Amino acid sequence: MNLHALGGLCAPLVGAPLLLRPVHLVWLEVVVHPTASLVFEADPGAPDLMKRPPRRRSTDLLPRGAIASIVGRATALGAGVLVLYLTVFGSGEESARGIAVAALVIGQVFLVLAERAGTRPVWRAGLRGNRALPWIVAATIGSLLIVNYAPFLAAPLHVAPPTAAGWALALAVAATTTLWTEPFKLLRTHSGQDQRPSPQSERVRTGPSRRR
Repeated sequence: MNLHALGGLCAPLVGAPLLLRPVHLVWLEVVVHPTASLVFEADPGAPDLMKRPPRRRSTDLLPRGAIASIVGRATALGAGVLVLYLTVFGSGEESARGIAVAALVIGQVFLVLAERAGTRPVWRAGLRGNRALPWIVAATIGSLLIVNYAPFLAAPLHVAPPTAAGWALALAVAATTTLWTEPFKLLRTHSGQDQRPSPQSERVRTGPSRRR
């Protein structure tokens, strides 16, 4: 299970109903989470991929800094969603769940964009270079809207559509818990420090060499 979804199962520890029921976990694992892997699979490889030597056997698959960044953002998102759920629970369980799940899914999109951007700030990487990315993001957000506003799905998922203020709150929590590393990227860029590459460039750099 993803770290940012794990927080949704901790609500009973403080006396609140489960934020994520089994049906939510199925939706996340079948619809939402696979879209993240599709984004990276659709990223094009570097032109000189086959000219690059193979990576050393002792080289880590991901740098330690990259792992720490991923875990930190995912944990922050999970904690932020849980706090949001408990904070707005007074408006009703289904309403609170609708807002919290919206924050979780939007945060998932932000996590993908931030990780794909690598050392570049998200606003500089944008959606360029990956034709599938806009469609995948639209499909993820579209599924969230359908779940909230289609009665035949909202009822079994036990969610109520967020109000305009609820959507704004969900967006704010998703952004602050996942994009808090972006200003540091900008500072490192201006200071000229070396930074880790984006996942797709890291992947293509470690590709096999061409036989001569």
